[in-house]
Order: sequence, then C-alpha cells, then structure tokens
Amino acid sequence: MDIIVKTERFGSVTVPVVRKKVKNVNLRVRSDGAVVVSAPVYATEKRIRAFVESKTDWIEERLIKRSDSLLPEDKSALIVNNKIRYLGHTYDVTFFVGAPKVHIAGDYFGIFSRGDPEKVLAKWWRKTAYDIFFAEIDRQYENIFKPLVKRKPDLYVRRTTSRWGSCNFVQYRINLNELLLKGDMDGIEYVVLHEMTHLLFPDHGAGFHAFLAVHMPDYRERKRRLAEINKKTI
Repeated sequence: MDIIVKTERFGSVTVPVVRKKVKNVNLRVRSDGAVVVSAPVYATEKRIRAFVESKTDWIEERLIKRSDSLLPEDKSALIVNNKIRYLGHTYDVTFFVGAPKVHIAGDYFGIFSRGDPEKVLAKWWRKTAYDIFFAEIDRQYENIFKPLVKRKPDLYVRRTTSRWGSCNFVQYRINLNELLLKGDMDGIEYVVLHEMTHLLFPDHGAGFHAFLAVHMPDYRERKRRLAEINKKTI
C-alpha cells in the first residue's frame, strides 16, 4: 500500500506503508531520503492516509533539510549527508515523528521530534557532552589530580571551530569543545588530561609533557588520531 502526498517543492511524494505489530502509526524519513510509514495491522487505510496527509509539511521540511545536507561539509555540522559521527562510530540518521528524544541502536541514530529535529539533536548533544566530560574530569580528579590541585575545576562546554579545549588555571576552569563527541573516548580522555595538566603546568614545557607521559604513555598516539578528526571537524 502506498500513499501519495503533494508537496510544493518536491511535487508528489510516494509514501509506502508497512504493516507491523506496532500500536501507533509512525512516520520516518530514512537516511536515503525515503519516507516510510509503519502502521498497525488493524489500522484502516482512512486512518493511515489522514495521518500521513497531516504530516505533509513535516515531510517536506525533512526532505529540504536532507537536500541541504548534501552541500559541501560544514566542519562544525553534526549531520553530514544524513550521517553522524558519535564516539568514534558513524551512524545513519533517521528522523521520526514523536516525543523529542535521540535513540541509538545498531548502525542507526534516530532523532524523534514534533518540530525541528536539529534543535532536539543540539540539546541532546550538549547535555551528553557535558555528562561525559564531567564524568571524565571527575574520574581523573579522583585518580590523579586530587592531591595535587586545590579543587576540582569547573567545566564549560561549547562548540568551537578553533580548538578542542582550553584551561584557565587562574579561575580553575576547563573549557571543552562539544565536537569532541565525534571522536572516541581515547581522544576525550587525552584532551581532559591535557587541559587538567595545565592546572599544574600552565605552559607546554618539559614538565608538562613528562606528566602526560607518566599518566598516559600513549598520549602522542591519541593526539595523532585526534588530529585526523581535527581535519574534518575544527
């Protein structure tokens, strides 16, 4: 069963309907741009058609977003060509209509929204970055820095295209780039250690590098791998 909806920019869009053991009618846009509906086996064609037609504006908006995402890559963009890098893995992005949330399963990265999915993703990404960074700062503080510094540093998370992180050793503040989530935990651990080490060594002198080598013997390799992401991100 297919349903055809009319859009201003893309003309007629064919929406295939797949019957499944689900409770509600669900609409999603796959990473290849296909619009698909899953519906309960008992749902009437009238009910399904009314639901799809009520989402015409949403369908067109998603297709426009996908078309725009095929432009040359913006290094700071999270979604490029309907794919997203998160913690070292690349996922296909799928958009759903539903209560705002992000759901990751297998190779797919699902974004649920009733409005602008980019806002849902941005909010989730910032919170996730803060939670992961804070946990790593806390871990390193307890395991390495607690007897060496006066207190745990404050954490600020932002998105920047200039650097992965910075440290204000006077104010005891660590700034970390949320785009670090595109890399893996090895990179995050390295950047956190790098910036927290500045609480002890403000410059990049011999003492700074010696401290890194003691607490992270492979820090140069982690830095090298992070530089590969850097070419695509900042």
